[in-house]
Amino acid sequence: MVEKIVYSWFERAQIDYSDLYMRLYVSFNAWYRKTTGSDFDREALRILKKRFVIWDDYGAGRVLQDLKIFHEQITGDASDWQRLISYWYQVRCQLFHGASELKDTEVKLAYESLNIFMKEIVRRMKQSFTDKDYQRLEEIDKLLVIGGLENEYLRHIQQELHRKYINAPSLWNVDMVRVVSAEK
Repeated sequence: MVEKIVYSWFERAQIDYSDLYMRLYVSFNAWYRKTTGSDFDREALRILKKRFVIWDDYGAGRVLQDLKIFHEQITGDASDWQRLISYWYQVRCQLFHGASELKDTEVKLAYESLNIFMKEIVRRMKQSFTDKDYQRLEEIDKLLVIGGLENEYLRHIQQELHRKYINAPSLWNVDMVRVVSAEK
């Protein structure tokens, strides 16, 4: 009886990287399709591989530094980011189509590396000016105009939203925005 409990709970505690990777890839897939404007994976990935700004910053050591170790393990060359994108797609295809030769370590590497990339993309997207920000700005503008309020707090929020609007990249072009070095 205790032996069954040990085995059962041990098995339940194992991380299923295949499942996690597919979930993560769905996020990546939705992002790159919208970003590239293509509904076809191969075409979208071809276009994505031409979008180099985030990768230039990566090569210069400004972003995605945690990715380097996984990248080198996957491609053997931390500067070959286009091959890394291809790897993510290949792992997705092998998982989706049930390839038996795919090793758990490969899936884990794909998951860990894509997760680092997508964390940066999502972080940047959250800094973009969103529809929710626009609605909030409209509501504040109305409150200030219609209500005739001279509310310092509302003015501050309005100014912050204007600043965010002016400085934020397009939601779907966050990978094409240079990171300003902290040294400058």
